[in-house]
Amino acid sequence: MQSKVILYALSCLRQTWEDPEFSSKTVYDAYQEVASELEVGDVAERRVRQLMQELDFLNVIDSSKVSRGRGRGVTAKYRLLEDADIVQTVLERDERFETLA
Repeated sequence: MQSKVILYALSCLRQTWEDPEFSSKTVYDAYQEVASELEVGDVAERRVRQLMQELDFLNVIDSSKVSRGRGRGVTAKYRLLEDADIVQTVLERDERFETLA
């Protein structure tokens, strides 16, 4: 269920933002909003990153590491590999997501 909530959050971000790639913090914030709307208990940010790595392994999303320059570290960027409308349509078939439609 948590992976579906993450996918739904990513699809919402993709529909509202021009940039197709999102940081894990941005995805986590959107995930928390969707989880609260669905009244589903949310998980920690670390667990969301783990689930996104699994989704990347399954070729549902794509992740890439981006250097932010010397002393600022590396961040991961995530993007959907499918159209956001298709992802939402498929997820909304699940009765738990009907309230978001």
